[in-house]
Amino acid sequence: MSDKNLQLKKRNRLSLLKQSLQDNINEKGVIATFQKILKHISYKIKGIDFSEEELSKFTIESKNKNLATIHGSCGDEMLHILLDEVIKFDQTVLRGSFLDYGSGKGMAVIYAKKYGFKKVIGVEFAKELCDIANKNIKKIGLSDIEIFYMDATEFIPSKGVRVIYFLNPFHEKVLHEVLIKILKYKQLFLQDIYLIYNIPIYEQVFDKLSEFQKLTTCKYKDNKAHIYKLEVQ
Repeated sequence: MSDKNLQLKKRNRLSLLKQSLQDNINEKGVIATFQKILKHISYKIKGIDFSEEELSKFTIESKNKNLATIHGSCGDEMLHILLDEVIKFDQTVLRGSFLDYGSGKGMAVIYAKKYGFKKVIGVEFAKELCDIANKNIKKIGLSDIEIFYMDATEFIPSKGVRVIYFLNPFHEKVLHEVLIKILKYKQLFLQDIYLIYNIPIYEQVFDKLSEFQKLTTCKYKDNKAHIYKLEVQ
């Protein structure tokens, strides 16, 4: 790349950063934006990695290897909004467990633990992502977070689960299998379950299963998410 093109690329990147900073200040204010910047700096210093990755580069032994979506995250803000919405329906969920299917590098499980859940569980079928998640958890210094290295269709949720989170982790076939398994073992759950489907590309899978009652839809910027309830009693 020529010096001229390199300088142009740097200017474009700087312009995007300035615009992002201004957007954050306009939306959240100076103090909240400054706190967010400090958090990112702290994560960088500690070597905490939440970057997005292509799944094709990782070790995946699952039969559903080709039915997963790209690894990514929605950020703290959207998840905070969604959990606040769940709390409006049932404040007791924090006494139970938060379960994230396709937990990746652990951003959602880490945030859920900080939010106040008694226990947090992640299920991820890419070994390297599980390893990174466990390192991130250790660097932040949190406990009562467990990451399972396994296929989502083989995982049986524990009885204490109260909130299940999906950030569009897989395609229609796998989502259907996971929901059917949840229904199969619903008698094990101690209390009703709330399911969050963020970026609900395959929402028709939920629509075809009447046991999952849609409570509300939340919107944040260009994203949306549905919240469902599964009654187990």
